[in-house]
Amino acid sequence: VNTLEIALGKVAQTNASFAPVKKFGAYMVKSHTQLSENLQKVAAAGKIPLPTQLDAKHAAILKKLSALQGEAFDKAY
Repeated sequence: VNTLEIALGKVAQTNASFAPVKKFGAYMVKSHTQLSENLQKVAAAGKIPLPTQLDAKHAAILKKLSALQGEAFDKAY
């Protein structure tokens, strides 16, 4: 889920029209990147493999939202 939130946050920063949505996207990138880094450390210590790419459900969400611009993106996001 962190991977999706990071990707969507990046998309929000470019596709959103409303400044608070862009700001929220930046916050999501920053916070979920931190979470992901912490999770990777814990997983590595426990030798637990983590997914390296989005599953089909999350990839579809990213694709759908990435196709939107402006107000349409703001509302969907």
